Amino acid sequence: MPNAAARIAALVLSLLVALPLAAPAGASVGGQGVLIPREAMISQIAITKWSNMLNRAWATQPIAGQACAERVGGDCGLDRWQDFIEKSRGIRAGEQIQRVQAYVNQVAYRDDKDVWGESDYWAAPGEFFARGGDCEDYAIAKYLSLKQLGFDPKDMRVLVLRDTERDLMHAVLLVQFAGNTLVLDNTNQRVLTWEQVPHYRPLYSVNEIDFWMHRDADTA
Repeated sequence: MPNAAARIAALVLSLLVALPLAAPAGASVGGQGVLIPREAMISQIAITKWSNMLNRAWATQPIAGQACAERVGGDCGLDRWQDFIEKSRGIRAGEQIQRVQAYVNQVAYRDDKDVWGESDYWAAPGEFFARGGDCEDYAIAKYLSLKQLGFDPKDMRVLVLRDTERDLMHAVLLVQFAGNTLVLDNTNQRVLTWEQVPHYRPLYSVNEIDFWMHRDADTA
């Protein structure tokens, strides 16, 4: 991801153009699920990039009976991903998390500037599996993989953070599971716990239910 100053400026801009998002019927908007200290929830708001990405994701799901070579771009990444999802059903949830982490981390890392010609593009899975992506694209693909496997969106968040060890911005997926907040990170093949990454300072996080700003990030 770009340097800290550039990403914080981009964050401020994204908040200025944020779009309202109604919670789905029956969804909890109380902030339950993944917990990070000293969070301040801004209810019913989603980042434009996030909502735009979800719209593209729903619009580009594989079509039954249509060969992948016949689709725009002729790429079969979505089909391989869906085949992986189907083969991962019915196994223990903890193993599903490990499998998703390993599968998504196989995709080649590519900078948004090189792929999309812009500094911060949030790719839908079809785009990511076809062309590669950067850290938030890995987190998004993991989020949507686990959702298809039955994980509750309220127990997951895509988190944008500052890595104080490398002095750069980064993004990971957080999953609340078995009493722990798990960290699915494209820079580490292991599934970590939040306590194992004290150098990560949360800035904001998002799922399909809400958007959170995280204050006091430097002392979290």
